[in-house]
Amino acid sequence: MEKYAFIKELTKKYLDGDLSTLRMDYNSTKIATVDVIYEDYNKYRFDYILEIDKESKKVKFLKHFCEYGRDQIGLKRNKVFEDAVKEYLFEQI
Repeated sequence: MEKYAFIKELTKKYLDGDLSTLRMDYNSTKIATVDVIYEDYNKYRFDYILEIDKESKKVKFLKHFCEYGRDQIGLKRNKVFEDAVKEYLFEQI
């Protein structure tokens, strides 16, 4: 997992949270869904979900939310975070 340790730093820098879980689901040979799960200083958990296209080198925002009880609170996207993730991941490929 050291390969993706830099995502922890990006999460802290751009989302002001501590990385809890990083999920990467490979939907096909060219598309992956990345779910960055992080906590803020109040211990609330957030999900930031992106779709990565390896061929076109594009990042598509899917969802950013916080689950609170039975509710799911939608949050704004952070384009700077997305660009930083994209830049980092495509350096690794």
